[in-house]
Amino acid sequence: MQLLHHHRPMSTADERQLAAEVGRLGELLDGWVSLPSDERYTKARLTFNGLLDRRPALAVSCRSLDDVRHAVEVACRLSLPISVRGGGHSVAGHGVGADAVLVDLSHMNDVAVDPSGRRVRVAGGAVWNDVDPATQERGLAVPGGTFGDTGVGGLTLGGGIGWLIGVAGLTCDNLVRAELVTPAGDVVVAGEDGDLELLWALRGGGGNFGIVTSFELTLHERGPMLGGYVAFRLEDTASVLTGVAELMREAPDELVAQPAIRVGSEHAYPACVVMFAYAGDPRSGGRSVEAIRRLAVPLAEDVGPMSYLQVQAMNELLPFGLRHYWSGHFVTDLEPEAISAICERLDATTGLNLILFESLTGQARRTDPSSAAFPAREARWNVTGMGVWTDPAEDAEQVAWARALSEAVAPWSMLGGGYLGYAPHDEPASRIETTFGAERWARLRAVKRTYDPANVLRFNPNIAP
Repeated sequence: MQLLHHHRPMSTADERQLAAEVGRLGELLDGWVSLPSDERYTKARLTFNGLLDRRPALAVSCRSLDDVRHAVEVACRLSLPISVRGGGHSVAGHGVGADAVLVDLSHMNDVAVDPSGRRVRVAGGAVWNDVDPATQERGLAVPGGTFGDTGVGGLTLGGGIGWLIGVAGLTCDNLVRAELVTPAGDVVVAGEDGDLELLWALRGGGGNFGIVTSFELTLHERGPMLGGYVAFRLEDTASVLTGVAELMREAPDELVAQPAIRVGSEHAYPACVVMFAYAGDPRSGGRSVEAIRRLAVPLAEDVGPMSYLQVQAMNELLPFGLRHYWSGHFVTDLEPEAISAICERLDATTGLNLILFESLTGQARRTDPSSAAFPAREARWNVTGMGVWTDPAEDAEQVAWARALSEAVAPWSMLGGGYLGYAPHDEPASRIETTFGAERWARLRAVKRTYDPANVLRFNPNIAP
């Protein structure tokens, strides 16, 4: 597989118009605008996934809502689509669109905490490492993801599976208000004092409807926790997964478990590792820890009381630029036949490949399904084959490995698709539609037609109007 690269040469007239627009835009911005010849452009178009190499027509690094509006107006005059880069953590590289106006929000990362109102207002380009320290300073937290450098925007708009879903729901369930700039350049509000249907769509419908410059999220009390991992031999994977599935069917809301099978040769050792967090008094989480330890004979472990910030740091951050291809499915449960199918694919591969199991439990499952566009609330697990490697010569092999793992799980898929936040760059439109289902899809398309009828925001799990 060759490096994924897309670029359309511009005509002389196009180049003159672009230069004129860039000149005008530069005078208006608090941030800056950059072209392919500029050093800042290279940084702006950097994404998490080194498999992708896309070149926008220009990149606009915004520092304010007005900057975003100016960038949108230029895109309109140039008849160019728009891509939106927040944390840049998208596996599919959605933040960087070829031949588009790249709206870079990464410098808009302010966080304002309202402890008495239990709300936090987060700018569109913030990552969880911006949010969590500010909220934990007051003993509070928003249920975020499991990597601190993930963008708040991408995670919230895609759903948001993390360590607090059992006691506080998905990240999108905690979104109560948002401010957006539409492709027409209008500023609109989703929420109680704005469009409630738009708020519903933002809770899991992705970045299809506007550029979100501000998120308002509910805060929850969050004191000390118990967390860590217990690692088991690869040969014990079947019994470990069987035991974890049984444990999580009856688990208290406080317990969230995430088994990860390390199959890549670059891991320190192959293993089935059960990572977990107990969102309650650490002294009362001992029973859950013992239940995990009894799944098989432990190979290694690191378990203890943690702050929420320490729990959020349990996953070591992956540097930007590694090559990624992820594919998977939401499943109603880990049935014995599904576990057997997965265990047939534990032969070692290269890279840092993982098979990840994310449990959906507690409040995430009890929240009214009609309150959010997120489609997989009745699933118990999200199962994903995560290909992570460095050598371009391995592209075809690694993509084939992730796809094969996904196909092995497909017979037990609840929706016919997986977590849209993990979708690969070549996810077919039909699978996205299948994942949402006919009723949600029709409702999402109606919102899309209202706010983006020309599909200017198409670099996402796209909902065509």
